[in-house]
Amino acid sequence: MTEESHPQKAGQYYLLDKIAQGGMAEIYRGLAYDTAGIKKQVCIKKILPNIAANPEFIDMLIDEAKIAVQLNHGNIAQIYDLGKVGDDYFIVMEYVDGQNLSKIHKKFLRKKEKIPLPIVCMIVSEVANGLNYMHRKTTEEGQILHIIHRDISPQNVMISYSGTAKIIDFGIAKAAFKAGHTESGILKGKFAYMSPEQANGDLVDHRSDIFSLGVILHELITGKRLFKGSDNKETIRNVRRAKVASPSSIDSSIPAEIDRIVLKALTKNPRQRYEQASDLHNDLTKFLHQNYPNFHPREMTSFMEELFGNEMARQRSTEEAEPATPHLILDQTHSAMQVEEEEKTSGGSAGVNWREFMLELDWPEDEPETEEEESEEESVIHEKTQIKWNLEELKKWRGPALLGIGFMIFAALILRFTMPYITSSSSETPRGVESTPPLPSASMRITSEPTGAKIFINDKDSGKKTPAVIEALQAGEYTVGLFLDQYKYAEKTVSLGAGNQEQILIPMISEFGGIKVLSDPPGAEVSINGESAGQTPFEKETWGSGTILKISIAMEGYKTWEQEVKIRAGNIQLISTKLER
Repeated sequence: MTEESHPQKAGQYYLLDKIAQGGMAEIYRGLAYDTAGIKKQVCIKKILPNIAANPEFIDMLIDEAKIAVQLNHGNIAQIYDLGKVGDDYFIVMEYVDGQNLSKIHKKFLRKKEKIPLPIVCMIVSEVANGLNYMHRKTTEEGQILHIIHRDISPQNVMISYSGTAKIIDFGIAKAAFKAGHTESGILKGKFAYMSPEQANGDLVDHRSDIFSLGVILHELITGKRLFKGSDNKETIRNVRRAKVASPSSIDSSIPAEIDRIVLKALTKNPRQRYEQASDLHNDLTKFLHQNYPNFHPREMTSFMEELFGNEMARQRSTEEAEPATPHLILDQTHSAMQVEEEEKTSGGSAGVNWREFMLELDWPEDEPETEEEESEEESVIHEKTQIKWNLEELKKWRGPALLGIGFMIFAALILRFTMPYITSSSSETPRGVESTPPLPSASMRITSEPTGAKIFINDKDSGKKTPAVIEALQAGEYTVGLFLDQYKYAEKTVSLGAGNQEQILIPMISEFGGIKVLSDPPGAEVSINGESAGQTPFEKETWGSGTILKISIAMEGYKTWEQEVKIRAGNIQLISTKLER
């Protein structure tokens, strides 16, 4: 490779080939060079233009990237940069040389087999280890960042050929979820791995990721889909109900301890799930040691070699061959996390045709945005079907065909002369023709306590908030759903009669409660469950109903005061004490 093709400035990347395309981004294998000219393979994810056109989404993407670049853990694919070329945004990530968990699982299902249980336990325990690091990540000042992945699924877990499990796509899921991409984009096809609270539109915390990982664990060890329905609507309803059969009821060979672990991860109530992903990791590791004492992590490498030996051999031969010189994406590549102020003053820059910066032989074919379907082979060749007309066969059908054409002409003449009578908008009904007046439309007036809740009709956002009137509805049965921040998702089935307006009042039940802490004298240190929370007077109201808080109030020169409080939904409990010297 020539000196010209060795950029000496950081922030310059090269495209090699296209790996995949989804509803949100195109994914490429690429190269990056550091300041010393040393190259390394990277994964470059180019955000699709329709997604990048949303300024709110890009702002959130930049915020998430600022957090994501701080993550450095063996079970998380590291994000290096969020770059920008013209109006195109791309994410530079660690390239994981391996296969995603979805592909591995499907390879076994095609053989009517399941991934061996110790391998499953090893994979899920490593993912839990990565989640635990992510959930507990703090700032330099020691404040927890409260990072939630929100899109844990088999497609977002990569297993390297060396046998290491890595979480990918961190940060993007959260930003896309906030931007409202539900039916398309990154959440498409992932409803089956949501937690019930996420599917309900409730506030979620790190335990939502634990539930999603529990779904993966259940499906891997049973070989059956857990919540997947015939369509997204049915899938979401299944997730919201969260009715989970024990794995051993599907396969009697599954140990009871695995039942306990899986069901605890999949408890509908977040407060009854594993409190931390590390707890799930510890239970799986303990199960492995007790039931498979001779299992060693290096068996993961053998597992991947046995499963994908052919692919690995092809890749090695490709790497040994003299590679064509890749094309530089652009000299003016910027880090999008630093370029925003420059854009505001310069007025932006023109879009860029990415194909100009790839080798012509590497140009990917345009692909429709479809849900991932993986075949036995690495690629599927679609052959064009050539249709040849047989003249002899046509001759046999000539007579019936002419008769059919004559009938069609006769029918068209009949319609030509009778249509004016059928479609006439005159108030007079032609003699001999009876008109049927259209049924009057129905409507409903929806109110809630408190007001301001988002209204969903048959699981679709109506764009209105309570109180509101929904008009021009056909008679029939409707499901009315209401979403209001910090309240449980409420749902009611309503039957509408033709011409009627139904009055619907739906009370909202608060999912959260809080406390207000006062002390005499004020300024005392408040600790909740052993962690410093602030000083008196102190107030907070974001705890789930039923949460037990151990509150401690301390001040130098005074006795420490302690009390346990159970949170009640919709209530702010007053805690007041006079400290004793």
